[in-house]
Amino acid sequence: MLIQTHTLQMHTPRIHNPVAASCGESVAEAAGVIRDGIGGGKLQDNHDRLEQWLAGQEPGPLTIEVALVHGCNHNCIHCYPQQFNPYDPHKSFLDGEVFKNFLMEFREMGGVETYFAGTGEPLLHPHFKAIMAHGHELGLRMTFSSNGIMLNEANAEKILPYTTWVRFSVNGGNAETYTRVHACHSRDFARLVRNLEHACQVRDTRHLPVQLAMQFVVFEANWRSIPDMVALHRHLGTDKLIFRNRFDREGYKHPVHPEAIPLLEMAARDERVEVRWNSFPWEGEVQQAAWQRCDGIHFRTHMDHEGSLFACVRHFHKESRFGNIHTQSFKDIWHSEARRQLFAGIACGGDIPLCSRLCSTAFDNVYIEEYVQGKHHGASTH
Repeated sequence: MLIQTHTLQMHTPRIHNPVAASCGESVAEAAGVIRDGIGGGKLQDNHDRLEQWLAGQEPGPLTIEVALVHGCNHNCIHCYPQQFNPYDPHKSFLDGEVFKNFLMEFREMGGVETYFAGTGEPLLHPHFKAIMAHGHELGLRMTFSSNGIMLNEANAEKILPYTTWVRFSVNGGNAETYTRVHACHSRDFARLVRNLEHACQVRDTRHLPVQLAMQFVVFEANWRSIPDMVALHRHLGTDKLIFRNRFDREGYKHPVHPEAIPLLEMAARDERVEVRWNSFPWEGEVQQAAWQRCDGIHFRTHMDHEGSLFACVRHFHKESRFGNIHTQSFKDIWHSEARRQLFAGIACGGDIPLCSRLCSTAFDNVYIEEYVQGKHHGASTH
């Protein structure tokens, strides 16, 4: 279908940097990487793992992001993965039984959280409910991102009890904008609202600890619907609404229309709304990493729909596969010389100018440097 979008003159407005403007912030805060219960790094709660790694050991990763599916039921006009590897009409799925065996190894090696996102809609996987239940029974935090269209009443009843948090991608606050941006059927917005109403009801009536969040990526095709999005959030009673900026193929922050800023400022007055201001460009900003080395890859890793493990988002730009769970055990892959050499090359920082702008290990990289500096400073004072 032909996607109609508004033609707007885009600018880089004078957006203040609320993080840099504060005094006495940590390095992590200065980088604009703020931790909350949804996403973020896990090292701050697992100092023993960091100490093991600093002592020269090879502890397994704490978190893994997995693409169970390559393909989607929507065709969002801003979808980042499709800029590199467009979805085939025939969807591909990660082998459910092989992956469940992997989860056992991942947990045995100290894994804490599994996050389903990557290059497709995880709820399309035919064994998603069983995988979520299996991971939960192993003691893992099971989390995912979804457009929510497949989370009907029956699925919600079976999935949410095993879910720590879910982030729904909702990039239009009304039916017209949503349909245009998601490039989907005109009935899908109403379907999504029904699904989220029921999900919130399941959370409340069953007293589930699951956190239900929505995320809205702001750009020229949808910024006018920001107020409608806030109203929807309040109507549904979702736990959090996140606004963030769009990134282009190279990972640079997308220019935002000046009139979107007061709408975001008004939205941020709601304590359950989070505007990720540092994802938006501000005047005079130099978009570069706030860390010198990339060591966060030791604690957060990735898997594609074919079962291949890769280091980070750098994989969109440069090969970073280091094993496949169809041919080797996860333990053997993680302790392999191939992984050691790959990670050593990444850690030295040569690719940081290219990949850091869309880095999923940003918090961990900053946290590690801050932690090491703190230890060194503490030792030097004794």
